[in-house]
Amino acid sequence: MDVSTEPARRYTRSPHCLLCGERFTPDTHFRSVVLSKTDQHPVLTRSISFRGKGGIIHLQDLNVEIHSNPRLKSANAFSVHSLCWAALVGQPSVHKLYDLGRAMTPLTWTGLPQSLYNNRLVLSKSIYRLDAEIRQNNDEDNTLWRLLQRCGSLPTELVAIIWGLIDPSPVRCLLALWAADGYWTKSSSAPNSGSVYLVGNIFIYFTRVLDGTYICGIRQRDILYGHESKNSVEVSAPVSMEGLTFSLGPYGLRSIRFLSDTGTHHKSIGGAATMDTEFIGVIYPQPGAPLQLNIEWDALKIARISCPNNLEFGHNFLWETQLPWTEIYPPSERSFYDWPRHWDFTINPQRFMAYIPLHRDGFHLYGLTAFCSSKGLIGLGTHFRSRSHSTTSYWYGNQKGCLVHAQFGPSETVSLISVYWHPYDRLSKPYFAITTNKKRTLFLGPCFTSVEVGSKNIYDARDGGLMGLYYDKSLGISGFTSLGTVCRRLRDSSVKQIPDRSIPQTPQHSNTMNLSSTSIFEGFTSKASLINIQTLKACYIGPRCKGMLLIYDDDTRCILGQWYEGTSSQPDDIRELYFESNDVLRFYFMQNNGNQILNRIETSPQVSSPEESELFVDFKYGDDIIWLFSEYTDTIFGG
Repeated sequence: MDVSTEPARRYTRSPHCLLCGERFTPDTHFRSVVLSKTDQHPVLTRSISFRGKGGIIHLQDLNVEIHSNPRLKSANAFSVHSLCWAALVGQPSVHKLYDLGRAMTPLTWTGLPQSLYNNRLVLSKSIYRLDAEIRQNNDEDNTLWRLLQRCGSLPTELVAIIWGLIDPSPVRCLLALWAADGYWTKSSSAPNSGSVYLVGNIFIYFTRVLDGTYICGIRQRDILYGHESKNSVEVSAPVSMEGLTFSLGPYGLRSIRFLSDTGTHHKSIGGAATMDTEFIGVIYPQPGAPLQLNIEWDALKIARISCPNNLEFGHNFLWETQLPWTEIYPPSERSFYDWPRHWDFTINPQRFMAYIPLHRDGFHLYGLTAFCSSKGLIGLGTHFRSRSHSTTSYWYGNQKGCLVHAQFGPSETVSLISVYWHPYDRLSKPYFAITTNKKRTLFLGPCFTSVEVGSKNIYDARDGGLMGLYYDKSLGISGFTSLGTVCRRLRDSSVKQIPDRSIPQTPQHSNTMNLSSTSIFEGFTSKASLINIQTLKACYIGPRCKGMLLIYDDDTRCILGQWYEGTSSQPDDIRELYFESNDVLRFYFMQNNGNQILNRIETSPQVSSPEESELFVDFKYGDDIIWLFSEYTDTIFGG
């Protein structure tokens, strides 16, 4: 193929300047390191800017396009401020810039700071370096220098506060450049990888670089993987171990910890995080073999460790939080629904998993809330009640769209979790249903008819104690496109098999969803019986009655419509209704922007004559109520 007809190679500009460590502003001029189209050697582009370019720069001479934000299947364009490059004395080679860029590529692009070298010594170090230069050039009468010199005499904590108050600017970049050049001048130029079995005594080396302390090398006997440093510790790998956990900071390996097969955790080996962004990985040994690691290191430190078996389920999972790894089953494909089109949307081969606890010591899980939109399940809330009856809610994802809320009784527990989806949905958006020990099935999503449902069991009570759910929240994926369960191990070491196919009992009225005049993916259904009622509560937002909570004599709870339990947006009003066995429960409707909505609910001891032109439906004690709802409409009828 002619080079001129080849598609342009796609790059994403790195978030921070390789030289000063400051984050790029939208209009700044910069130069990027990309690979040449002929011999694939790194080359430095001319000075360019995204100003007026819509976030994309086309370099026709290199057949390259550079984006300001991450894109699917794009390489990293390691970049420097044009100002920093011009101001630097003794510029590094382009090859060294490329290696340094690999070392400074963040694991994720969320929550990145303004300054990569954001520690309290940056400004102090800059002032110290400038002092020598200014004295050498006899420029001590400079006004700016006198101001900086006064800053340098302040306590370190105050200097750090002043540094944090300096807005992004050329002056800030140049000051940071003076403090940061020690990082790239001392960097090695030998990124590489290797594989090691952790047996016997090993040496682990540490270095303070970028935003904190990282592991830079591991020595097994005479072989060094990575780089040596002055700071090291000698440890002995357990003869028999359950596995190894490791923590990754934004730029590489921070710490490791051995998991004993006795259920105990060894002390963590490595540095503490200095930023909030840290992910946990776990590697399990093969049966009867010592633990094997693949190690990748860059110019500054160890960037990654991984499981050598790429076919092992969960080998590329990174977790946002620690789990009791020795008490739970390893992640398994049979207890996980994986979105079929995951690889079409992710921009990172690593998968970032968020954990949703369904068990908390001293608390009882009494409810779940799902937020659904045209994009599927986009938010999930868990609701806990303490022994003193105080309640706490935890939220994951977004609180947008239409909500579906379910509550459990005090003695009600989860016995089955099924992920389900519509087989004709192009994206196969997953929802889930929960069956309880009271034989109730609660749908956290729209209800399709039985012939329209594809489903998979991800939990059965016989498989162990349910501890929580987890889902993939990798960049590029919106909503809950994957879902798995975390279970406490049974005393019996044999693992029970979960049936692959689950068929939750879909409501018989699910085929009437067309009455709500909305998409099958945006319409929801609820049902309750008016019998043995202890408490009725209705919630209102604006002119609309959004939902009803029914509490029965046995403390079982049902939800009709939408119930806002612990949400960030609360109802305007919650009204308790007093309903006796000889009463009538009347639902009044109105038109709102061309849609029928429920306006109010009232009770009366007998059937009364409504106002002329009012639309309503009545229910008596013992009746079943079916409430179909969407974000904009309500339809209610008898079961």
